[in-house]
Amino acid sequence: MVLIPDESNFALMQQTEKEALANISSTIEDNGTILEIGSWLLGSTSIIASNTKSIVYAFDVYDSVAATKFDDSIKVDMGDINWYRQAEAKVLGLGQARSAKNLQKYISPRFPNIKCITNTKTKENYNYLLKLLTGGIDMYFEDGDHSNPVIEQHLSMFVPLIKPNGYFVVHDFEAPYANYNDLNKLVNNIISNTKTWKLVNKVDYLVILQKKA
Repeated sequence: MVLIPDESNFALMQQTEKEALANISSTIEDNGTILEIGSWLLGSTSIIASNTKSIVYAFDVYDSVAATKFDDSIKVDMGDINWYRQAEAKVLGLGQARSAKNLQKYISPRFPNIKCITNTKTKENYNYLLKLLTGGIDMYFEDGDHSNPVIEQHLSMFVPLIKPNGYFVVHDFEAPYANYNDLNKLVNNIISNTKTWKLVNKVDYLVILQKKA
């Protein structure tokens, strides 16, 4: 039975997508390596880490600051900038930076297999991450910047590192709520390469591909 932890309340995903992510994560051997790009408050990261003992590298810009005050009696819709800042305040405390250090402190007691790494968008930063991934990736979950040149850079850099029988998971694929044409085009190109990739599952706007052995 897969686990959907309380921390997943901060995953910007539908319940069916969370369950699909949990299911595929549960198939990763405990000594594996998982890369997640785009982690926000580690909601989806916690789903992955709940279902495998593999190390999960959470790579994100971690650059926002939580609200200094808010009123819970005032409804704020998801997607509004205040909704994000209020959620960050609930997790990290009023006015706290959404830094890798603060999120690591928050998540480590429950999920010591999660390692937060700040994306400073520098060559040295990417080289540091690549060194951590020299043994290959068992699962790569992409949920970061969906526009070029960033998404193209990430896919060209990390998809080749996926091991045979490893997984490439993408969120917001062909989603109607935003214009993610760059993401959709790149992922469709990968899907069309049936010699290398097998479409395992598509649940709402989460797509799961497996690299053929």
